[in-house]
Amino acid sequence: ENVGGAAFANEMLLQAPRGILHVFPSLPPGFAASFQLRAPLGPLLVSAARLATGEVTEIRLRLPDPDADGGPAVVRTECAVFSPWEGSSVLVDGKVTDTDSAGVFRVFLAEGAVHVIQRAGAMPSDVGAGASGSPAVSTCASAWCQRGKP
Repeated sequence: ENVGGAAFANEMLLQAPRGILHVFPSLPPGFAASFQLRAPLGPLLVSAARLATGEVTEIRLRLPDPDADGGPAVVRTECAVFSPWEGSSVLVDGKVTDTDSAGVFRVFLAEGAVHVIQRAGAMPSDVGAGASGSPAVSTCASAWCQRGKP
């Protein structure tokens, strides 16, 4: 249920105004965070991580697989996401994806697949490590996020 303090915290981590996903839209500067939430758009599962510097290290999107997860079949196969990397190219599943003039890009979703979104040019060592090289927040610890990884 999304009420009271939980709703306030969730709104700092994930919003979908006008159907466009925004990760960490109102988390104050200086806070590192990660989350795994169901998107306000429907059955889409979203996880993301951000360093205390404000750099989003990774976003993961996953539609449930009705056969494996026992859920309903999903009709939605496209998701609009606001890029947290202003002025940088975006990689979706390792491929450069275009953003429009408003900084929005589209992800074409496959049921059960985990779609990994990162800033182009981010080195693998950038993900999950703070500026000092110490571990940052976990980007994906749950079973649903681990499924479908090569």
